Amino acid sequence: MNMMAGQFINSANAAVDPSSSDAMRLLDAKPAGVNEQKERQALKNQTSSNIMFVRGETQGVGYNGKMVNPDIIDIGDIITAVILGVYYPKIWEQIRSINFGKKKTSNGNLSAENYSDLLLTKEQLNEFNGVGGQPIYLALLGRVYDVTRGEKHYGPGCAYHFFAGRDASVAFITGEFKNYIEDEADNVLALKSPAILSLINWEKFYKSDYIYIGKVIGRFYDESGHPTKYENKFRAMAEEAEFDKFNEQKLKDKYPDCNIEWSIEKGSHVWCTESSGGKERNWIGYPRKLYDNGNENFRCACVKKEYLDTKEVVITPYDNCEHESQECYYHVN
Repeated sequence: MNMMAGQFINSANAAVDPSSSDAMRLLDAKPAGVNEQKERQALKNQTSSNIMFVRGETQGVGYNGKMVNPDIIDIGDIITAVILGVYYPKIWEQIRSINFGKKKTSNGNLSAENYSDLLLTKEQLNEFNGVGGQPIYLALLGRVYDVTRGEKHYGPGCAYHFFAGRDASVAFITGEFKNYIEDEADNVLALKSPAILSLINWEKFYKSDYIYIGKVIGRFYDESGHPTKYENKFRAMAEEAEFDKFNEQKLKDKYPDCNIEWSIEKGSHVWCTESSGGKERNWIGYPRKLYDNGNENFRCACVKKEYLDTKEVVITPYDNCEHESQECYYHVN
């Protein structure tokens, strides 16, 4: 009986800090007799929403005022303890059903790898909002993180409590908390490339600073935890955005920004130097309008003489400015 299936914490137990690594291991058992299997299944079906599924090592958890070593506890020990009344009855009074979304192996047992992710519906995720001492879960792009240790930011009454217990990925970009449409809160495909990259940066932040818990069943992941077409499309868009950013940076290295200033008397003044655009170089260049992807938006770029007739990008000279002048003045109507 030593196949590891995961760990759980009873958040009602004051001796256990949900944000710490102190948790009891729930070990799955090898196939046994019919009666024992029924007992095990009954225990598994009595899973509380006050019990967090976590991963990682644990040093032990107390019950009945004593510390136990989780390394020597298996499912049989737990069943025995319950039968003998070692665990307080009030623990089981709080037990409610929660869908862990795990698959069974061919022999009917839950495998260890199936416990790697916790799968939650939106309704179940909403319960973990920090109210009444509950743990605080936050979802971003369909992935759930335990942010309980950041309670001063995400707890009730705090600045970012809006994000607790939900996936509000769009609000990370818009900052819109009041006109909130629940069904569209995680619909990110309409965002522009810079916003998508910003979400990817947020994702990196939560991965590095908080504990990854699992996934939300819905837009990004199905009931088995597999990526949906929506998730795949978003990741493809993110890759494209990264590629565009890389190319944009290459263009900025080749065609660095001009210096620019404005005054009432002279209007806009643009000019090039050997360090304009923050790029130190051994050439100066000539101010040109460089258009982004051929649209109406442009930036002032310093262009080398040999690139003045390039077809790589769309560049045009400033009106009333000499062809090889290193500064130009213009007025915006």
